[in-house]
Amino acid sequence: MDIYKQTIEKVLESHSPLIILSPTNDLGILTSGLVLKTILESRNQKARIVMPEIEHISSMFQKKYPFIENLKDIDNTNICLHSVVISLDTSKTKVHDFSYEIQNNQLRINLTTSGDYFSSSSINSKHIAPYDLVIIVGSSSLKDLGAFAENQRDLLNKTTIINIDNNKSNTFFGTINLIDTESPSIAEMVYNIIDSLDNNQSILDEKTATLLLTGIIYTTKNFKSQNVTSKTLQIGSKLLAAKANRQDILKNLYQNYTPELLKVWGKILVKLEYDQSKKLTWSSINQNDIWPYNIEDENIIKIIEDFIVPMKDIESVAIFYAKNNDTIQVYLQTPLITKPIEIENMQISEMYQNKHFISFSIEHSALPIAQEAVLKYLQEKI
Repeated sequence: MDIYKQTIEKVLESHSPLIILSPTNDLGILTSGLVLKTILESRNQKARIVMPEIEHISSMFQKKYPFIENLKDIDNTNICLHSVVISLDTSKTKVHDFSYEIQNNQLRINLTTSGDYFSSSSINSKHIAPYDLVIIVGSSSLKDLGAFAENQRDLLNKTTIINIDNNKSNTFFGTINLIDTESPSIAEMVYNIIDSLDNNQSILDEKTATLLLTGIIYTTKNFKSQNVTSKTLQIGSKLLAAKANRQDILKNLYQNYTPELLKVWGKILVKLEYDQSKKLTWSSINQNDIWPYNIEDENIIKIIEDFIVPMKDIESVAIFYAKNNDTIQVYLQTPLITKPIEIENMQISEMYQNKHFISFSIEHSALPIAQEAVLKYLQEKI
């Protein structure tokens, strides 16, 4: 059976699906998950969407992507993932009214009844999973979900999992694995799911089409990445026909650079170096590069994140940002390193790793020393 068809059939059987997004700042994954939620809710399915660690990065999302209105729909993973059903035998007792209250860490259920009194044998309880399907978006393995995967092992073991990803390193951990390594974006894969539904025209309204096109444009750098296909362009055309607002997308993603930010971008380009044998390129930026422009730290990080994208004949990109005299922030884009980075004599902190993107801080080190140590590590590993 075609994997897309199999995915669709399982999705449509669900009444209460849970969508789990890989913890990331990848707008393509975020928009794909939000569109999936919209699809399911349009069919009166009780969908919920969560992302591990979003409580730590939600403010960054709001600042970076304020034009995505329904980012607030993404919950953190502290939501209820268990349900208890309490049953009462009412064959001899009629219930006229009920209410509940919580006092002193106790749930009190108040019943107004007639007939016989309830006895302990009239009461039963059982635990059930509140979700009948789990859809995981953008994770190469369950390890990408961090502590959430361990804490919710029972849910993940007992519930059908649809694993949606386009990463060649995916471990096929799902019950159904929709892994399309030829697709340049997960948003394009979600479009294919929609296209398989009979009523796709009613689902593809302006907001949904704009979200999908945002994901595709973000991931493909406005259709300029090398893995863009003719099908990608056709899907973009169809989304525009569905009234996706391309002008707003481009304005929010690319046209919000000030002249000062463009000058800093230029300084990164000027310092760019390349190791052809390792297909590795790197650059750096320090406080002397940015102090004349009075640019906030979050905007510097935005420039760096926009810079480290897959390039022709380059597999790995490294950018070093000297935030102050003894703290160096390192940003890496590489598919070749999957384990946490450990470098001898380097004090590494704030490690964040998701798929091909890695960032971390090196404390108590000057930029030249940190850069040399990291590049040596990369050249040995790749």
